[in-house]
Amino acid sequence: MTKGLFSTLFISGLDNTLFQSKWMDSTGLHPMSRSVSGDPQGYATGAQAELWDAMRHEAFCVGVSARNFEQICRVDGWDPIHEHQLMLIDHGMTLLYRNIFKDEGWAPIEGWSLPYIEMANRNAAALKKEGTELSFELTKHMPDLVTVHNSKLVYSTLPGFNNTNVFYSVRAGALYSHALVNNDMAPLNKLRSLLHRHVSTSELPLTYFEIDGTFSLLPGWFSKKTAIQRLIAMLDSPEPGLDDPRLNAAIRAIGKPKLILTAGARPDDVEFMSLGHFMLTPTKSTITKNLVEQQSEIPLLTDIV
Repeated sequence: MTKGLFSTLFISGLDNTLFQSKWMDSTGLHPMSRSVSGDPQGYATGAQAELWDAMRHEAFCVGVSARNFEQICRVDGWDPIHEHQLMLIDHGMTLLYRNIFKDEGWAPIEGWSLPYIEMANRNAAALKKEGTELSFELTKHMPDLVTVHNSKLVYSTLPGFNNTNVFYSVRAGALYSHALVNNDMAPLNKLRSLLHRHVSTSELPLTYFEIDGTFSLLPGWFSKKTAIQRLIAMLDSPEPGLDDPRLNAAIRAIGKPKLILTAGARPDDVEFMSLGHFMLTPTKSTITKNLVEQQSEIPLLTDIV
């Protein structure tokens, strides 16, 4: 592999890592993302903006996010300076490419998604069955979820593969907002308990994922970690594969980095973060919170005598 433009590869989560809503951190100053209506929604603090400015100038940057295509197109603040750019979305199942010298925006590299689509098609009946059972349980045990809070169960697809459902979610934004505004967590916790019970009894290997009022049940054949593993493996290969000139151009631009930095905020992000040489996380992240809570249980071992 030829030498890339940078010696550092920066692989980072987006929400709650490089920016977050004012609700999450009122000290945010720099707009990074927009809401559906076009208003600023996610803001970077001064420290987050400083970190991002350093990385976008000094590293090849790859984002990894649970966002879908429409949502990632509203993240205007992701603006590395290198020509060929990559972004993993849909929990790693979709790889996007853009060239900043061509005003074409993000576009999917569809060959990347084929293994996930194959698995989803193979398990389509089971996925539909699990979603139907969950919908029944929600109607039975939490009828107000639909009638009062306008929540619903939705299936997600990938760009270019609109006929294949890859996972399902409960969108309960109104319930989530009600819980935060009124400090009434009981209905929200009831929903979480019901979803965790669904995961534990499912015939499919499911993982629970929650962000901003969307509660997703993710089959075990995809993850951010396996997506990053695939991408890093391509850096060691003389031919990245997928027969896509856009991806080949990006892989050549990355080259063989001497340093891989990763950043994330959620405990499950640690899985992909551990694939780099150093991990970064905000001091207010759940990762940090968990570490602080555990530190008293971990003996400090040093070579100081």
